[in-house]
Amino acid sequence: CALPILSSNVEITMEANPTSVEASRLRAYRDAGINRLSLGVQAMNDHDLKTLGRLHSADEAKAAIKIAASIFDRYSFDLIYARPNQTPESWVNELKEAIALAAEHLSLYQLTIEEGTMFERLVAAGKLIPMPDDDQRILFDLTQETCDKLGLPAYEISNHARLGAECRHNLL
Repeated sequence: CALPILSSNVEITMEANPTSVEASRLRAYRDAGINRLSLGVQAMNDHDLKTLGRLHSADEAKAAIKIAASIFDRYSFDLIYARPNQTPESWVNELKEAIALAAEHLSLYQLTIEEGTMFERLVAAGKLIPMPDDDQRILFDLTQETCDKLGLPAYEISNHARLGAECRHNLL
């Protein structure tokens, strides 16, 4: 059975966790038509990755980003901010590091406590203290300012990209 011929401007994005990145598999996905990869990095330091319940280390995430960059022309990764005890200075430094690795696109989400999640149970038990709203707003503003200054302006509430590198499904 022959594969259908797709328009040259079709975007097909695959999401992956840094622990599932293996160069040969990613090349096979690319050869099958995936032309954009998004990685669920979430944080650039081991302490916060553990707090977020992630299974990868910061070094594994950075290695996965480098592998993605070597295989895909278009790649992105996600970070979560407004994490417990996160300071404006640490977030700006992390964001600058991420922008240097991301090249053209980042998805940046504020930590939210959703009903029925482990985070909600941790908050109820007093084991996780969410960042106050005013502090979250400071980090949001710093996110916009830093991304703008470094060439990745927001094009959607949580997505930042160089002009022309926007993820097409986010544009809808």
